[in-house]
Amino acid sequence: MTKTGFIRMAALALFCLAAAVASPSQTFTTIVTFNDFNGNSPFGPLVQSTNGNLYGTTSEGTLKGGGTVFEMTPSGQMPLRYDFCSLANCDDGRQPYAPVMQMANGSFVGVTTEGGNGSFCTQANTCGTLFEITTAGELTTLYNFCSQPNCTDGYFPATLPVEADGNFYGAMGLVGGANSDGIIYEIAADGTFSTLYTFCSQANCADGSNPGGLLRGSNGNFFGSTAFFGKNGLGTIFEITPSGQLTTLHNFTGINGDAGGAISVQASNGNYYGTALNLNNGAGEIFELTQTGKFAILYSFCACISQTQFSDPGGLIQASDGNFYGIAGEGGANFNGGIYKMTPGGKVTTYLNFPECNTESSCPSGFAPGGLMQATDGNFYGVMNAGGLLNCFGLAGCGTIYKVTTGLPPFVTLNPNYGTVGSEVKILGDGLTGTTSVTFNGTPATFTVVSDAYIRATVPTGAATGTIVVTTSSGTLNSKGSFQVVQ
Repeated sequence: MTKTGFIRMAALALFCLAAAVASPSQTFTTIVTFNDFNGNSPFGPLVQSTNGNLYGTTSEGTLKGGGTVFEMTPSGQMPLRYDFCSLANCDDGRQPYAPVMQMANGSFVGVTTEGGNGSFCTQANTCGTLFEITTAGELTTLYNFCSQPNCTDGYFPATLPVEADGNFYGAMGLVGGANSDGIIYEIAADGTFSTLYTFCSQANCADGSNPGGLLRGSNGNFFGSTAFFGKNGLGTIFEITPSGQLTTLHNFTGINGDAGGAISVQASNGNYYGTALNLNNGAGEIFELTQTGKFAILYSFCACISQTQFSDPGGLIQASDGNFYGIAGEGGANFNGGIYKMTPGGKVTTYLNFPECNTESSCPSGFAPGGLMQATDGNFYGVMNAGGLLNCFGLAGCGTIYKVTTGLPPFVTLNPNYGTVGSEVKILGDGLTGTTSVTFNGTPATFTVVSDAYIRATVPTGAATGTIVVTTSSGTLNSKGSFQVVQ
């Protein structure tokens, strides 16, 4: 394993206020402008840490040119940053094209698509790594891809694996050897790599090929999708157990235009929501998959370039008000995309139009939006992959980070949002110092206040599925969604 120190430095970020007021409680503000020295081409979504700050990655930038992992305060300051390619031959990896996640031990885990020192790595394979980085600054390579002959363990990991019981489960679309249709893999806590499932292992590739990222469901299984093949040749949605038993839940049909979709979120009602390509117009659509396997298209976006409608939707989140929000890359009042809102019943409206952007002369707020997240202060945070400082080393901008003031009240978020009696839950929020009680659907729980932004709580005996309520010296904070008690 390789270790390097975290580079401590103040942000070189440029700050500017970008206009676009949608309502008295809804304001768009650019809080970071990347300039290549502090990163280039940020990837979303950002993730909130137990210290209250946000963490993310950029795929390019810095003097070393390998991309970064950065820490950002809600106001846009960057107290810490790690620059990839800090080791000879980029043995620590380079070009992270996915976000990071925080582990139970407080460290962050992510993937790089290139670099590393896998035994069978070649420049053509671009290899990649699974890494861990602590909040204090130490980076450790947990696994080098292309460590097996013919790169049968995969290369160019572009999606973040998920963690369960200290092990990592992920999907790989690029695999060497005889079968290159993708795999589901497990990397154990000791670094042992196992292939759990190989796609196109069923007749006529009925199980699909080229899987995307995984989502862990409340039942402990993993959910994902494939881009190609399946019964109709248009991709699938699948469920796979930690032991590798795969079940196809839906074959995209193309009848309503749907193809190659991806699950974004399991909502508080237990159902799954995501976006898919619409073959009829190429503009995209939102779907729902119930726990019983019923699939439905809830909304189809417009293919027109319109000031009243969006197209090119990204993934969804469910916010603290119970509604769903997502980004759109095109259309809207300024033809620069924006944020759409969908009620649980499937009604879609424009929530916010991104500011005007001319990619050749002026685009201070950025364009090409990435993933959206809601922090426990109630506000939305997101990234723009390009724009901001135009002519950024010959590029159309190095990207930005923005904040949307929503007017929604603060809340607490849970990690995980399900568990058995006696298991530990991380509760993240703001102003948690002085907390006097934590209840699981009304049942008191034992807890420890670790910091003003972090509480550890134990699921109490007698707890039932429902809202977690944290009582502080200044009031009460409800959980975003329900906590599900698993038997």
